[in-house]
Amino acid sequence: MSGRLRKQFLELLEKDKEFRYTVAGYLGLSEILQRFDEHDKKFEKILEEIRSLEEYQNNILEELKSLREGQDKVGQEIERLNENYARLDNRLTKLENRATGLEKAMATLAKAVGVTLNDFVASFVEEILRVSGVPEEKIKVSASVKLLYGETLREIDIFNSDPLVVGQVTTYISTIEEARKELEKLLEDVEFVEKITGRKVFMAILAVENTPPEVSRFLEDESERHKVKYIQGRLIPKLPVN
Repeated sequence: MSGRLRKQFLELLEKDKEFRYTVAGYLGLSEILQRFDEHDKKFEKILEEIRSLEEYQNNILEELKSLREGQDKVGQEIERLNENYARLDNRLTKLENRATGLEKAMATLAKAVGVTLNDFVASFVEEILRVSGVPEEKIKVSASVKLLYGETLREIDIFNSDPLVVGQVTTYISTIEEARKELEKLLEDVEFVEKITGRKVFMAILAVENTPPEVSRFLEDESERHKVKYIQGRLIPKLPVN
């Protein structure tokens, strides 16, 4: 084979696919070449899938990075809120201590000027009547009033003439039995005052400065049953009346 013919033959093998397959067929390589082509196509698809997976993985990594940054920000915000809460809690503790000290000071002052718990409650009842719409000129709540009817003398802790208000005040009730007795005494006072005046009581009040939770619940239930207004603990103002 001449050099020129060989050159033309090689060029045809390189550039002409059908010629290449024809020659390969004569040589028994046609099937092998076709399989190579198929494998090349499959390999290209695999490479594309790998590239797609890499891109997907990169997106996931970006999202994870973003989530970590968001989580870090949330953690910082929680830490800041905890610090604010600690500061508020500290301020609240200081305020409670100041309030306790002020309460003790006011109690000492009240004793010094002769103000009693009955006076505190009387002042509070006046505010209740105002809120209830009672005209100011009718609000004349008195503490520790003594009423005589026939030969019977009773001391009423809280009293207002018109509208008729009767109240019982005590500093501490420790048992349900004591609570029952205090409530019975109030109801007796109500009956006594209604008998004297010939009028129905507008408001019956039981004020207790301190009592165990179970006793307080008993008083709440019984007061509601007897239509008595129950005032307990911190509802009673700790400021001296004028």
